[in-house]
Amino acid sequence: MADVKIVKTALTPALHRNQGPMAALKHQKMNVSLHSSFDGNHKSRLLKVEINRIKAVLTGLVLTSLLATLHIYLSNRRLYTKISAVLDENYLAIPNGRVIDSLVSIQSAILGSVFYVLSLGAVISLVCIALITIQTRFFKHKTIIFLPALCLQITAISYAFLKGPSLFPFLYFVLLPPIIYFAMIRFLRQGVAKNGWYRLISILLPIVILALSWVQVYNKDILINLRDNFLHSSQFGKKVNDFYYQYTLYSAETIKPLHKKTIKTCALKEISQNSLKQALALKLEGAGYQVVNSYDAADFIISGKTGRLVFSQHSQPVLESSINHFLNHPAEILIRFSSLTDPLVNFRKLLLLSLLLGFPLLFYFLGFCIVRLLTLLFLSDKKSYFATSFVGLMIGFWFFIPIFKAASVDITESTIRETINSKNREQRIEAYKTIHDNNIQLSNYNGYHKHLVGGTVPERYWIARALAKDQHPRTFYEIIQLLKDPNLNVVCQSLYAIGRRGNIENASLLLDFIQKTDHWYLQEYAYSALYELGWKNRSQ
Repeated sequence: MADVKIVKTALTPALHRNQGPMAALKHQKMNVSLHSSFDGNHKSRLLKVEINRIKAVLTGLVLTSLLATLHIYLSNRRLYTKISAVLDENYLAIPNGRVIDSLVSIQSAILGSVFYVLSLGAVISLVCIALITIQTRFFKHKTIIFLPALCLQITAISYAFLKGPSLFPFLYFVLLPPIIYFAMIRFLRQGVAKNGWYRLISILLPIVILALSWVQVYNKDILINLRDNFLHSSQFGKKVNDFYYQYTLYSAETIKPLHKKTIKTCALKEISQNSLKQALALKLEGAGYQVVNSYDAADFIISGKTGRLVFSQHSQPVLESSINHFLNHPAEILIRFSSLTDPLVNFRKLLLLSLLLGFPLLFYFLGFCIVRLLTLLFLSDKKSYFATSFVGLMIGFWFFIPIFKAASVDITESTIRETINSKNREQRIEAYKTIHDNNIQLSNYNGYHKHLVGGTVPERYWIARALAKDQHPRTFYEIIQLLKDPNLNVVCQSLYAIGRRGNIENASLLLDFIQKTDHWYLQEYAYSALYELGWKNRSQ
């Protein structure tokens, strides 16, 4: 066999020599063609992997949106019924005017579902993608991967239902994950890339670096800081901000506890004494509850029982109190009732955690896939991964740097005057924050006047908040000036400032504002300001 190999090797060049140069060139072209075809097929398969990943995550988001749309639509219909009953009793209703019609619109429910999509939908979709990828690469489609997935799901369900079961949290945690999982399988089992250390490093390293960076600036105001220092720095960011405030309340209404709702309704049942009915109605109205005749539109029902009051919800008694105790301490009883009938305490925490983690990871995942698709057109597999990793890191720092610059600004009371006149936008914003947070009189600093109109949105926003605590006579007219601001956030803080100043004579101004605006969020702020002034929503 060795002799045969030697002869074959020796004869091969001779064969080419005998066939001539044209045959040798043809053979070389064939090898190049085969190699090029192989590279083309390999790159095509890699492109398909990224496209399938995008399809998979979009599948999860669409399925979440469908469920969330149903959730919000039913919530909107219940709110519409409640608002109609409140109007029938001649109370002021929030939402009011043209906003009420949006409660029966499917469009509002669809757009409102974005909150659930970018929080729970993002987390569930990314977890399902991770599980399918691990299962496909390491377990060869064995079902062993379902065990940790099931444990994770049971843990989430147990925590969410710790305060009691609720229909839609059940659907989100019990039904949605397996539906998303099996809907994704057909995408993620097609063309999974082979294992490679550079793939894992290029995907995870930017996440680790960015997470460590964001930890340095994380605090309870991180979302406000993102809005002030990032969203309001571009026209696109402003549109995202406006969308958030336009449609957030539809989804927020689905998870608010009773005592946090703007409109809270109660019906009185089997209470024969008119004097007691009137006394109960006054106490309820004073605590922000509207008494309606419709049991279906009432959040709860109070009935009389041998000198005691029984508080019921969905025909189930929840709490009892003596008549005197309720009349003397209505707020205490009502908050306690709200707590006892709120099964969504932990569900809200999971939603917030999902928003803080799921949204940035979803943004990173989709961005990584899209950049990877583009770089694969020009680079090899390995170089494409590293290039994508670098681009992802730069985009992450693009979000991070404005927040870092704002967090690094150190403002003291002695440097406020100088900082207000600074050319640095971040420093001016932090100066107005410092004035607000430390209850400093803004009217002592003349430099702020030029920012009432010409300043950036965050500057005008924080000026309005600071003016809420400044009782100088001229500052009220400055608040009214900001009330006409074109930006929603600035107007909200102007309404907040009017309420904090505590002059009941301004109630007519706020009532007129509610009737004229067609923005639910502005109506909410004006309504809260009315209560800050001491106004009560009593039946007319």
